[in-house]
Amino acid sequence: MTASLTHRPLVSVIVPTCNRPGLLGRALNSIRQQDYPSLEVVVCNDGEADISPVLAGFASSLDIVLSVSSPGQGVAANRNAGLIQAHGDLIAYLDDDDLFSPDHISSLATHLEETQAAFVYSDAYRSFWHDRDTDREAVYRDVPFSQDPDPGLLLVRNYIPTLTVLHRRECFETAGVFDETLKTHEDWDLWIRMSRSFSFSHLYHITCEYTVPFDGSSITGEQRKDFLDSLDTIYHRYQEYSQGDPAIGTAQSAMRRKMVREIAYPWLSTAKNLVRRWNRYKRVPRY
Repeated sequence: MTASLTHRPLVSVIVPTCNRPGLLGRALNSIRQQDYPSLEVVVCNDGEADISPVLAGFASSLDIVLSVSSPGQGVAANRNAGLIQAHGDLIAYLDDDDLFSPDHISSLATHLEETQAAFVYSDAYRSFWHDRDTDREAVYRDVPFSQDPDPGLLLVRNYIPTLTVLHRRECFETAGVFDETLKTHEDWDLWIRMSRSFSFSHLYHITCEYTVPFDGSSITGEQRKDFLDSLDTIYHRYQEYSQGDPAIGTAQSAMRRKMVREIAYPWLSTAKNLVRRWNRYKRVPRY
């Protein structure tokens, strides 16, 4: 896909990491395998684990900028520290437990140039693992999001995973950076702000993969409450955009009720997800 690009602007890939050097190495290796030649990797570390041996292993193959934050600042502050250090005209994101396909950057950069959009996003595999440190393969994969830009729907829920995004530098220079007061949904909040000032375009192509535990154990009851608090904050913050469309308000109410049920009965949500995932797992061919 890179052949159709008339020029190749520098892409800064923001990589937040926290105490997972093994996974960080996998993520960086997926960046090293990109078929796009003009890359800068901004590794944003707010953990206490020593990642210098990992970075040293990529020193000859990647242009790495290290940004160090105080421990425990959160992913929004960590990404923002990376944005400050970034030199690229285009910005991409990859958390330390996620992976790019080799054509991820080139596909999105080509789509950005062809559409003249300011913000593009692709599709991603959601990959379920029993143990990411020891398993060689995922239990199964699906694609939960493949949605064209819809400003109304974006006011209801986030359908743009962070790792699928490539945007021009001017997007965050105009719309601002990640809100560090939000414990969750900080990416969704930023996409809403960017969508009000810039054109978005969706690339129907799977170019990346993010991981979740097969048993749903990554989400605690406290985190579910954080989800609800952030949901309420975002709904209130952008209510001026939805006041003229009753359907948006109805959908927001339904989304909030769903979240309240999951907080009140977390075991029910986990059980349903496990049954659903097991049924899908049984349908995956085994060779």
